[in-house]
Amino acid sequence: MASRTNPFISLAIILLGAVFGLFYYLQFLKPFITQPNQVPVQNSGDFLKFKSFSLDYDLFSKASFKNLRMFGEAPVNPGTPGKNNPFTP
Repeated sequence: MASRTNPFISLAIILLGAVFGLFYYLQFLKPFITQPNQVPVQNSGDFLKFKSFSLDYDLFSKASFKNLRMFGEAPVNPGTPGKNNPFTP
């Protein structure tokens, strides 16, 4: 009779170990997924400041803007990146 209960006890121990292992994984080792913060709709009034926003395009017709000059190369020459290979023939 002792030899008859050993397979059932070992099977029960393996089954309980699997159940506790699954429980441990689901509670402690599973990666925690966070939800993104929700922006409240009531605080969206900050964008109302831009409702009456306008640009003064007369700036582009002033003499101080027209006298601006570009110095240097256009377009910019990127040059040769990196070092030269000392082992090239």
